[in-house]
Amino acid sequence: METFKDIKDYLIANLPTMTGLIFSVNNNNTTKAIYLIEKPESHKLTSGNAVIIKFNELNGGHTVRQYSLEIKAMAQEMINVVIIKNAIVKLLDYHNRPCDIGNYVKLKFNNEGGVYYDANNGMYVDKLFFECKTV
Repeated sequence: METFKDIKDYLIANLPTMTGLIFSVNNNNTTKAIYLIEKPESHKLTSGNAVIIKFNELNGGHTVRQYSLEIKAMAQEMINVVIIKNAIVKLLDYHNRPCDIGNYVKLKFNNEGGVYYDANNGMYVDKLFFECKTV
């Protein structure tokens, strides 16, 4: 899981600047609303924007490990979901260039789930899927 902390840190460093949006919780800009695995219940989103990174290992035990990476772009405004999605794809799609994040051999945008409204948390969500290989 340490490998995916690299992606979280990369998004924390680049996503707010690229989108112009704020990702914060509890009126504290030092705690970013970009999560690895799931959003803690104690974090109340103050910015209305969040990103959740999940992963599933497709095969393991090899020198190169393959994962399906799911990234949820979430926002209270639909336009912000689109802005976040476009920025994530631009930042993380290394299909035509070498990947310069951590130990990744391949990181390629694969598909998206489309924007939907999640009534449970009152936010619009777009699931992005990436093919990912690490060493």
